[in-house]
Amino acid sequence: MVFVRGDVPSVAAVSQCLSDFARISGLHANPAKTSIYFGGVDEAIRKQIGDLTGYSEERFPFRYPGTGNLLSYAGKLQLITSVLFGLENCWCSALLLPKIVAKLVNELCKNYFWGIPNGKRKMIFQSWKSICSPWSEGGFNIKELLSWNKALLSRWIWLLTQNREGIWDKWSRDYNMMGSSIWVTCSKPHHAGSWRAILKTRDCLLAIAGNSADAQSVLNSCVLRGHFLVRRAYDIFRTKHQKLGWTRVLSCSEILPKHRVCTFQAVQKVLSTVDRISFRGYPLVNWCCLCKCASESHRHLFFHCQYSQHVRRLMLPWLGFPSSWSSFDLKNWLYKLLLARPNERLPS
Repeated sequence: MVFVRGDVPSVAAVSQCLSDFARISGLHANPAKTSIYFGGVDEAIRKQIGDLTGYSEERFPFRYPGTGNLLSYAGKLQLITSVLFGLENCWCSALLLPKIVAKLVNELCKNYFWGIPNGKRKMIFQSWKSICSPWSEGGFNIKELLSWNKALLSRWIWLLTQNREGIWDKWSRDYNMMGSSIWVTCSKPHHAGSWRAILKTRDCLLAIAGNSADAQSVLNSCVLRGHFLVRRAYDIFRTKHQKLGWTRVLSCSEILPKHRVCTFQAVQKVLSTVDRISFRGYPLVNWCCLCKCASESHRHLFFHCQYSQHVRRLMLPWLGFPSSWSSFDLKNWLYKLLLARPNERLPS
C-alpha cells in the first residue's frame, strides 16, 4: 500500500519512482491487480490521476492480499505482544493501572485475538487466563498486564536502594522519602500519582517477601551485571503454573510462530475440530476433510486418519526416528523427540 497526497504532481512523482524501480528490478505492478482509492478528492482530479496511472478506482472497505478476512492467531499474537504491550509500557512504567483499566485492555486484546466482533459472543476453546502464561507453562507468552505493570514499577524501587546521585534520585530521597528508606516511607496527599504507584508496588512486594530485607533480596535477584531485568521481576508478581516439559521441543527459534501456536493448541486438545464444534451445539457435517472416511476428532486427525498416518511414515525417517512409533497422545510424541535428541535443535 502506497499513500500519496491527493494531487496530480504527487501521484506523478510516485509513479515515476515506481517506474524507475520496475526498470531496475524488473518487478512491475500488475494493473489488473492494482487499484486506487480516493479520500476527499475532486472528481476532475480523480479522472486525471486515473488517466495518469491507468489503475481502476475502487471503494472502501477493501481486502488486503495475503491476510484474508482475519489475521492468523500467530499474527495477532505477534501484534499483541510486540505492538500493543509496547505502547502500554510507557504508561505502566509511570502509573499503577486501575484494575478496571487492566480489565478493559485485556478484554480488547482477548476480543481481537479470538476475532470477537463488537463484544458479541463467540465460541472459544481456551481461557484467556491460560493464554497469558509463558510458553514453558502452556500459554502463548502474553503478559499479565497488572503483574507486568508492577514489575516495571519495581525497577524504580530498586534504583532508590542504590544511592545513586541522579536528579530524580536526590529529589525522591529529599522530597518524597524525607531522608528515610523506601521501605518505610508513607504515602502523603501531596505525592504525585507516579510516586504513589511506586509505594503501592512496594507494599505488594513486601506482602510477597514478608519483610524489607527479603524484599531487597528479591529485587537483587532481578539484577544481572548491574542491570535490572524486568522479566525477572515479572516472575515475582505473576501467577505461576506447572512447567510442561514438552514445550522445550518448541523452543527452537527456527519454528514458525503459526506452527508453534498450532502445535500448542493441538497438544492441549483445543483445536476447533468438528466434533468439538458440534458438541457446542453447532450442527455440522462431521467428516474428516483429509481422508473423507471418518468423523473429524483430535485423535482421528493426528493418529487414525490415513492421510496423517502416511505423512507420519514419511516424516519420522526424515527426522531420523523409527517409523514404528505410535501413540494416541501428542505429548508423548514431543517427549520422545525431546528424549531422543536432548541437546540438538530439531528441524522446523
